[in-house]
Amino acid sequence: MEHWAIQAFGESRFLKAIDRSEQWLLLKVLAEINPDGRLDGPLPEDELEGALRVVELATIDLMETAFARNDCPGKEEFYKYCEKAFFLSRALPVPENSLEAAKHYIRMTCFALLGQRSADIRRWLNEQPWPRLPFDSAEWDIRVFAGIAEAWLRLVRKDGWDDLHAINRLILRLRSDQSEFEESYLEKTPQNPRGAALELVALYHVARAIELLAIYSGQGEPKDILEQLDFHFERSLAASQIAGLMELELLLRWLMPAARQMAMNCIWMVTRAYNSRITRYVSYLTSSENTRPIFEMLPPQRRPLLEEGLLDPAKRAIVIDLPTSGGKTLLAQFRILQALNQFAEERGWVAYLVPARALVNQICQRLKRDFAPLNVKVEKVSPALEVDSFEEELF
Repeated sequence: MEHWAIQAFGESRFLKAIDRSEQWLLLKVLAEINPDGRLDGPLPEDELEGALRVVELATIDLMETAFARNDCPGKEEFYKYCEKAFFLSRALPVPENSLEAAKHYIRMTCFALLGQRSADIRRWLNEQPWPRLPFDSAEWDIRVFAGIAEAWLRLVRKDGWDDLHAINRLILRLRSDQSEFEESYLEKTPQNPRGAALELVALYHVARAIELLAIYSGQGEPKDILEQLDFHFERSLAASQIAGLMELELLLRWLMPAARQMAMNCIWMVTRAYNSRITRYVSYLTSSENTRPIFEMLPPQRRPLLEEGLLDPAKRAIVIDLPTSGGKTLLAQFRILQALNQFAEERGWVAYLVPARALVNQICQRLKRDFAPLNVKVEKVSPALEVDSFEEELF
């Protein structure tokens, strides 16, 4: 049974809106959407907006209980509604005002992260034009928000180290500009200087949380990243509540769990409890010397490691069934390193079997490249007899 808010809206109306959002994506891929990005057809955009408001209400209602404990039955329902909210927000046109567009993007990224759609939102941010944010605004609060919005979107996208370095530059610029703009901004708001100061306090804490999460993504530090995120977001929420900044408070209530989810997705978090070989390998995967660094793991990759005991030495066998490019090889590499560490005294070795000669070459090259920093020897072994023509055709 659907959430009471969706029942009140109408389940059939809600399902039509979801279908329309999926149709929008197909039409977009086929380049059949109007130049302004709007949808024609029997279901107007206000129906999509209404469905989005309703599903957002449902997720907010479920948010507190969903994270109360790990086995909470509302957690899967919360993830499902966040995924629907992402689909709906993606199909709506982006506001023309740059700040409103930034808020739209931020909310959409939060929906995607909490709806287990991190790969989709990274692809979206790579493909879509970003809002032209007023980084040089004369209003200090607007300048700070613009820097935070840009830093957050780069943190979600994480297109290599370029985005992480850009986040660092954005936060450093805000710090250097603070002495020049903050005092004059507060003096220009005599009607409510306390509220203006509290708004800045809230934004400063968000900026620091984003900075810490960017550092953690690349370096695995600080180890207590979740506690640090809670510290800064709780103070940011408190400041916005005291100042009565309802819109900012609602945005923060999405950013806080989304930031925690991003930290939980980090490869450092997923592999933090394992041996030194794996830690060194993760350092290589996230290194700036790596042309394609890996900072996060997808949900199908996290589940075998965190829930199914892939690296548990007591496990005799684990079967992983994922589609092509689903991340199986990376999981196999972690299991190889765990096995080599477990049987180091016996000088153990690992056999990696693949069904085709072309894959033998491909996997061998990848393992040699990735394991070179760990001094793990990789050799290629092929069958003595050639496969017959029938088998070759099947391959």
